[in-house]
Amino acid sequence: MVDDIGVSESNRKYFKASVNGVIAAANGAVRMSGNYAVEKVTAACIQRLHGREEYEGLILHPDLETFIAKKAHSLVDGYGRPFG
Repeated sequence: MVDDIGVSESNRKYFKASVNGVIAAANGAVRMSGNYAVEKVTAACIQRLHGREEYEGLILHPDLETFIAKKAHSLVDGYGRPFG
């Protein structure tokens, strides 16, 4: 997706880390709310990305919801499982 939205090669690592930070923050907030579900995490992630200029291209990307939903599934499905 970073190719599609024109993120420069030199900025990709930072951009991806930034998006992952937004996703992690949204995930944590939803998890703490006691209503932890894939749909809630997905909605929270998209809401946090909206209105932020640096994510405008990402918000407009046709695969955004699919990407976020996959991340949300991974987070919710893996919650409570030991690492390793």
